[in-house]
Amino acid sequence: MEAEQSFKKSGEMLRNAVYLLGQFPILRETKLLASAARSVFEAGDAQMTAILLREKELKRMPVFPENFEVKLELFKNWAAKRNLSQKHSEFLREMKDAMTQTRAYSPEFV
Repeated sequence: MEAEQSFKKSGEMLRNAVYLLGQFPILRETKLLASAARSVFEAGDAQMTAILLREKELKRMPVFPENFEVKLELFKNWAAKRNLSQKHSEFLREMKDAMTQTRAYSPEFV
């Protein structure tokens, strides 16, 4: 059940990012790009969480904390066992680093 909710959240965040990017050419507001990037990161994080939750529901993974670093390591191990590309986890790591660096710049819409 939790996994399905996380997948739904991922879809919502992706739709939000697409909407914001669609508004950028019209409004020419750079804050939209920052918000879209955050939505893309949150969508990827939600997808990763959904996969891990599904594995937990199937009793293939122990309970894990709601910590990005731990989840990322578990996801990397999960992907490696299935011979999947590590590009998704690398992308999430880069996005997390970018979000951390720009945390001081928090877009607000007035």
